[in-house]
Amino acid sequence: MNQAGIDSARVVSDGVRDAYLQDDALRNAAAAGVLRQNTQQEQYAQQLSAMQQQDVYARQLAALNARQQRMNFVSGLLGGLLR
Repeated sequence: MNQAGIDSARVVSDGVRDAYLQDDALRNAAAAGVLRQNTQQEQYAQQLSAMQQQDVYARQLAALNARQQRMNFVSGLLGGLLR
């Protein structure tokens, strides 16, 4: 009878341990999934920010180029009038 009680206590404790470990594994898997998703979102945000910065730079460069072309045109006109 004593051995039966020990065996049943062992079965119960093994069941509790297995349930805890399974629950712990599920929490760890869920946390890893959230971390992976957050990392991917951060990478996307950084890539988007870099593209926006490049777009701003390209627009500024285009505006500077257009201004330079206008200045060259006006200089050409004035240079032609002074000849």
